[in-house]
Amino acid sequence: MLVYRQSLLALFILLAPLLLFLWRHYRKGLHDFRLLIGPWRFEQMKDAYIFRWFFSSLLLVIYFSAMIMALSDIRFSANPVAEDVSGRDVVFCVDVSRSMNAQDTGVSRMDLAREAITGIIESGHSMRFGLVVFKGTASVFVPVTEDLYTLIDSLSYLGPGLLSSTGTNIRAGVDTAVSAFPSMQESRRQLILFTDGEALEGSMDGVGMLLKERRIEFTAVGVGTINGATIPAGADAVVTGPDGQAVVSRLDDRSLRAAAAAAGGTYRQLDQHAAVHALVTEMSAQRGQVYARERLGYRLLLLPAFIAMALLYFIWGSAWKREQ
Repeated sequence: MLVYRQSLLALFILLAPLLLFLWRHYRKGLHDFRLLIGPWRFEQMKDAYIFRWFFSSLLLVIYFSAMIMALSDIRFSANPVAEDVSGRDVVFCVDVSRSMNAQDTGVSRMDLAREAITGIIESGHSMRFGLVVFKGTASVFVPVTEDLYTLIDSLSYLGPGLLSSTGTNIRAGVDTAVSAFPSMQESRRQLILFTDGEALEGSMDGVGMLLKERRIEFTAVGVGTINGATIPAGADAVVTGPDGQAVVSRLDDRSLRAAAAAAGGTYRQLDQHAAVHALVTEMSAQRGQVYARERLGYRLLLLPAFIAMALLYFIWGSAWKREQ
């Protein structure tokens, strides 16, 4: 079974103008060739010109088509190659909206998420980590790096004041996290989302398809409890609604579970310190597993492209046969 980025295959539409260009080049070249060598010699050498044009054009089309297929990141999902997972990139996507300050877990949800992230980082060998934060908008707070001390130190800054936007848009966070992975490197990639699931805008529809297409493993971590708690607003105050009543923030795990299932990932609830330990243990245990990854097919397609270009160079560089 082949797996590829279908959007890039749209480049095949460029074959139409390419063929038109080659045909016009053939007609003009044939006319110029006749003027250059004269009508009598033209009849003798016409077949050689057509032969050269035909195979040059054919090789150019082969080269163009092979390069498009290579760019489409084609892979063979049948008989995947087994690889060690010791090296991988992990991006944490963390909700920093005000509701993450609720303390229905004994401590604030943010503190519990911070504890889990620290544990995962400290237990992850041969891994690189990045950090994305989101509220109504999202931002890459720490790019994917091997500097774990800088990343751990940055966790102390997590909070609502990190972004000026209001509301909560989980989809914006996921999209930004996907773009945070280094695009030019072939590695195992994992996105770990920490949120209470309360989204005021954006939709999680299509997240599973996006993560599958980019071959990103997904773990959704719901932070909080179903019973919920009020949201601190400083100086013993709490966040209130338009009616003046205290707002109770509750874990909403429906969209998180659906997105994890669609992406072929997992959902975990973080509601106490024991859950933190279980999550860290699960993440650290993965480093010794064998990961089955599709074989890269684009390397095979580069071979006909290289051969076609070499033959084009030979045809274009060879001198015309002189008359005896």
